[in-house]
Amino acid sequence: NYNGSIHYRHMVRPLWQQISVLRAELARTGAKFVIADSYGPASMGAGDWTESAIRTMDALHVLGEDVHRLLLTHVTKEAAERSDGAGKPIASAYVFNLGRSVWEMRQGDAESENYILLKLDHRKANRGKKNQPLGYQIGFVESVPNVLDSVVIEWRDPGTIAFNGHIAMESRIASAIKRLTGRAKPSDIAEDLGEEVGTVSKCLRRHPNLFVQLEAGGGQGKEAVWGLLSSAQG
Repeated sequence: NYNGSIHYRHMVRPLWQQISVLRAELARTGAKFVIADSYGPASMGAGDWTESAIRTMDALHVLGEDVHRLLLTHVTKEAAERSDGAGKPIASAYVFNLGRSVWEMRQGDAESENYILLKLDHRKANRGKKNQPLGYQIGFVESVPNVLDSVVIEWRDPGTIAFNGHIAMESRIASAIKRLTGRAKPSDIAEDLGEEVGTVSKCLRRHPNLFVQLEAGGGQGKEAVWGLLSSAQG
């Protein structure tokens, strides 16, 4: 009976103390998707960080398998300002460990204040393989200064989104493979990027969720041929 409406409920106590109220709201509205914004307020008052994480995640799980749950959380300032690598949710490691699917969203460098760039990396998947990175450009359209008319969301190649002036090596390699007709040797990728072959080869092996070996290498200097996992699966 859900009609697609968005229902908002302001909550001032920890989620684990109000789970019966939330279940009643789901029954009343017919909603099947819950967004908890954010982990800090939702977990307060449950003791230390570990206990807070376990109680909060357990509370979300008891909503039932037919209810999809999205828990928003934050990373440390240091993790947010890094140029590459994976960040982890702030507080207890259990926030990450108890999540069934964990995505990290970061805002990249933009050349204009009229839009922002977002990159999403799939850091954990309990059911199946991790998904490919996603990139989006969110534009703000104003016909009159400071009066927002509309928001335009467009797809953006995640391999072109920079952070603090730096693009992660795996993203650069993915873009290079696309330029090189979808399959390439490490030496060809290295030449395209102006990097060392060893650096490229190491990155290809470290990211099995992004890259797949299409042809095996061998003796006498024969190189393996690599492609994008998403293209091989498609």
